[in-house]
Amino acid sequence: NFSTGTSPRGSLSLANGNKLLGLTSNGGNGNSFGSIFSFDLSSNTCTPVFNFYSTGLYGANPYGNNLLVTSSGMLYGMTTYGGTNNGGVIFIIDPSNYSYGKIFDFYEPYGKQPYGSLIEATNGNLYGMASWGGTHFNGVIFKFDTSNFAYTAVYHFNNSMGNTDGRLPYGSLVQGANGKLYGLTSFDGAN
Repeated sequence: NFSTGTSPRGSLSLANGNKLLGLTSNGGNGNSFGSIFSFDLSSNTCTPVFNFYSTGLYGANPYGNNLLVTSSGMLYGMTTYGGTNNGGVIFIIDPSNYSYGKIFDFYEPYGKQPYGSLIEATNGNLYGMASWGGTHFNGVIFKFDTSNFAYTAVYHFNNSMGNTDGRLPYGSLVQGANGKLYGLTSFDGAN
């Protein structure tokens, strides 16, 4: 249904015990910028929660991004495009009333265009990767503090061909039992 959005490219998240929430990368309210939708498990009904607008100021086109339900119960997500700098945004959703708030605009030189999702680490911070931007324009790993909405680029991928640290990450991080974060890049490395 074009009004609830088309082309979902991520996974569903469970909120409020009986609602699945997801993102679409296109469609939504007669435009092609994507939407956030809710699927009620008790009534099998799908409802648009938020439509990304044609101006794109609140984010647009979430590609491969999922909503993260944090330990506080709030939901956080990212878009790949849109925002003040058209590099994507980080947003928050209150699952009790589905109110949407943009809380960060990606911008050069601190990363832009995230294609993965956020994770909540054991230290309470959110972490993610942006596929472009950064000091060398080939992506960053970042930290986001939800207590003050502070964004910090913690690692800038290098730009030289054949570098060993990789570049252009298109996925999400995962935290291992040892507390370290692990992820993938789509280009470069030793091979």
